[in-house]
Amino acid sequence: MKAQPKKILIQQPDAETVAHLHQHILNVAPDAEVYAPANAQEIEQYYKTVSGIDLLIAEVYIEGIDALTDYVNFRNQNPDVPVLIATRYDLSSYASYIQGVPVVVLPYEEKHLESILPQLLQKMPPSELTTSISRKIPIGTQSIKLVQKNNATAALAQTKTQKAKSAATKTTTGLRKTPFQSKSAQEIQMEYERKHKMFIAGSLVSILILISIFCLFVSMGKVPWIYRYARWMELPWTDYREMAHIPAGEFQYGGEDSAPTVPMSTGEFWMDKYEVTLGQYQQFLRSIDGKNPEEFAHPDMPNKNRGFKPKDWDKIIHTIRENIPYNGVEINMNCPVFNVDWWDAYAYAKWAKKRLPSEQEWEKAARGLKGNHFVWGNDEKAISNANLGLDYSPGDPSKGGFIDGYQMVSPVAAKMTDISEFGVVGMGGNVSEWTGTWGAGKLESVQVPVIRGGSFTAQKNIYANLRIVKRDASTPEEWVGFRCCSDQAPAQ
Repeated sequence: MKAQPKKILIQQPDAETVAHLHQHILNVAPDAEVYAPANAQEIEQYYKTVSGIDLLIAEVYIEGIDALTDYVNFRNQNPDVPVLIATRYDLSSYASYIQGVPVVVLPYEEKHLESILPQLLQKMPPSELTTSISRKIPIGTQSIKLVQKNNATAALAQTKTQKAKSAATKTTTGLRKTPFQSKSAQEIQMEYERKHKMFIAGSLVSILILISIFCLFVSMGKVPWIYRYARWMELPWTDYREMAHIPAGEFQYGGEDSAPTVPMSTGEFWMDKYEVTLGQYQQFLRSIDGKNPEEFAHPDMPNKNRGFKPKDWDKIIHTIRENIPYNGVEINMNCPVFNVDWWDAYAYAKWAKKRLPSEQEWEKAARGLKGNHFVWGNDEKAISNANLGLDYSPGDPSKGGFIDGYQMVSPVAAKMTDISEFGVVGMGGNVSEWTGTWGAGKLESVQVPVIRGGSFTAQKNIYANLRIVKRDASTPEEWVGFRCCSDQAPAQ
């Protein structure tokens, strides 16, 4: 005896989707009778008039809550009829109504339909379905059990019943069309592709932002470990090129050892605002690498072929790159260069197309026109204005820096309180500085370069008129660096 054809009801108002579903049904059940109402009102009529349904393919997300109410009523009245949800939407909010029902997401999972339809038509329980399909709602392991409708659902059902009685008196041609805007498979695909492109674009923008932030921190020296493993990368440093203008004219000079100051004049010149840094000096060494040292050496420099690398230079750079202390103290490339002798300072200044300042120029830039006692003025109690040695502890670095914040050298722009009236920074402390002036040393018959300014080793505030003539030109020290000056205004 020939089996009766299967009756399948499709609750899906979109004609294109119905056509796709219909074709899949015919592929697995060629003699199936398929009922496909066009809107929520016709779905209601078919729920009432079509009997012996073998499978309901439903879309519960329909504009107009009546369709959901009809779906709930159908399942209450036909608990043995298998149900398949074929949807394009996230049905999380409908979980209580479709718990235990297999769900296929259209149009991406249509390929699963022909594997699951025969099982459903055989009324296989959800727990025994073997097809592998994506689901918005998990398949239950027990028989379908609807959640008890709440009061709001009951009220909706009552409203629906009243509408049904009113609709029964009308002809089919007079049925109201419920507004419904369905998306075709092509529209869904286009929307998916648009969102996918937006996701990729947003991801790329986020990656670029993260890379930019990372590079910014690298350039600021906030990621020190990168220089340890990427040795080809240059250590971060700031090229402090600013120069302060010192006008021509008279100023008060001298006054050391209680002697009176005397008026003295200089011409117009420009002084480096900051001391020459380790980073700037490294640039100089790289620039002259392979060149004849005599091109930059002073004519009187002994052993010119030795070059201009400061004492312990490789150790200094190594400690910065490895992010480890130098002699117990952390330093960076923006600290002033130190361990340079006078010949090194002269060579750098010549390479930079500048010169070392005379001690008179240095004192004018430091003391101002009225001959201040200190770089910042006449307040001797301002002991934290400069990086001095009042808190210097060479034997135990952990005990130093409690007054001015630094145990040894500090970055050249760290102490902006150590600034002269002309805007020159760091002349009162940090490192003392070579000048271009030579004077009598310990032995009056021996001329040595004059050193000016305080340093991180000075045990008291250094008067800006103090002359230091106790180091010969070839003696580098940790507490001595330099800055340059020029007779020409710096290029803008």
